[in-house]
Amino acid sequence: MHNNILALTDRQLAQLRFAAKPVPLAERDAFLRLVASRLAGEVSDAACMAAINLALDVLPAKEFTHATTPTP
Repeated sequence: MHNNILALTDRQLAQLRFAAKPVPLAERDAFLRLVASRLAGEVSDAACMAAINLALDVLPAKEFTHATTPTP
């Protein structure tokens, strides 16, 4: 278990929550871990957004397609 502390501002936390919302529950832990793995200590807004975007790019696109495609 890691004991790294990540300090996010309220704004950064809101951005992270917003970005995580459409991520399927089964993938959300992996998404949050990917974001955290790219950040350390006090984080700039730009670094936070870059980490969020990278994590979204890494997640399998099929998860989003499946979760958002209406069934006939």
